Amino acid sequence: MVRHGKDKKRRSGRTGRTKLKTHAFAKYKPPKFTDETVKKHWDPSKSPAANMAELGLKASVNTKKDISKAQEIRNDNESGTKPSLELFDVPDSDTMGMNANKKNNSKKLPLGTNDQIYIAKCMTKHGDDYLAMSRDIKLNNMQHTEHKLKKMGARFLLLNEDQRRCDVPDKVQHLVL
Repeated sequence: MVRHGKDKKRRSGRTGRTKLKTHAFAKYKPPKFTDETVKKHWDPSKSPAANMAELGLKASVNTKKDISKAQEIRNDNESGTKPSLELFDVPDSDTMGMNANKKNNSKKLPLGTNDQIYIAKCMTKHGDDYLAMSRDIKLNNMQHTEHKLKKMGARFLLLNEDQRRCDVPDKVQHLVL
């Protein structure tokens, strides 16, 4: 049989020059840490899962386990067989360090401020005719469907006075509860 290209490869000087692989990270690439506590307790000879278990963390948090197994693990940790390290100082309150004097704007509104302004402009022109709103491409520049505009309109009309960030149009004032 004909050996196509073997002479060409030989003449190019490429034969015998294979690139040798380095075994710098034969097991795994070691992670880089910024936290000094984790750096101090990390053992590069162990696997990442074993190191995380030593720190009191789970390596695979998205795996589905039996509820009974999860309860057993939780009970084992409570009994004090392996104390986990305190890595972070987590505050007890829900405000997460927000100033108590400030007005709490972190509550999520049923309808965002921009959406309230958007639906109010649509209702100023079309009232509660959501089909006409959906077809108005100048005013409905986000191209919301009739169903989406109905949902936004219903949420806007159900808002309390303290939740509402813009005025209710006169055409739909009679629909406000």
